[in-house]
Amino acid sequence: LLANGTDYAKLYLDAKAIIDELDPTATVVCGAITGTDDADTDFGKAIFDYIKTQGDVNSLIDAFSIHLYTQLSDEVYADGLVEWEGIFDSYGYTGEVWMTENGATADNDKAGNESDQAAMVAKLGIQWERYLKENGRKGISFWYDLRNDPGQTAYESNFGLVNGNYELKQSGIAMRAYHKVTKDKKLESFKNVDVGSNMYGHFAKYAGEDGVLYIVYDSHNKGKATDVPLSGDVA
Repeated sequence: LLANGTDYAKLYLDAKAIIDELDPTATVVCGAITGTDDADTDFGKAIFDYIKTQGDVNSLIDAFSIHLYTQLSDEVYADGLVEWEGIFDSYGYTGEVWMTENGATADNDKAGNESDQAAMVAKLGIQWERYLKENGRKGISFWYDLRNDPGQTAYESNFGLVNGNYELKQSGIAMRAYHKVTKDKKLESFKNVDVGSNMYGHFAKYAGEDGVLYIVYDSHNKGKATDVPLSGDVA
């Protein structure tokens, strides 16, 4: 029989008790649930349901892990975060959230190309920072994965930041650039602004001791240039 959320919660609590005894400073991560389908969220709810019977969820869960993948739409990714946040709130969970798998493929047939994947690196990074800020969360995001996986289907083998021989892909360059320009800054605000023709721009404002950074992009005009008007009161 397939394990369910209750079985997992019991295993997690048993493992946590052992780890806490060996190393009280360790972070024991619970969950690692992929997606927002009913089966996924029901599994997560079952975990919380059981753990609540054993005590305070914030004492028994050090960090809760989810996986979200999205192809060419950071808005779908953001919606998934909102859905999981609703579940966390319903159980009174105020602890850390870890995105232990976060990624997009560069498979041309099913998703997009390397440029599309590279753009998603920054877009998902911004949406993750937005989620943490707007919900007062602490958390960590991990990109899946470092290297293209040889021997897999085109879809599965193209999630990497480098190709099979470890040469940087466009996504790897984008990852390095995104973290370079944001590493000493924090997301201050995020806004959607109507730019006409049924499109809107996303404006992310980062601030730090060395100044202000704006990252601007448009989700609805893939592969085309867009004129985005800016003024001093945009963000």
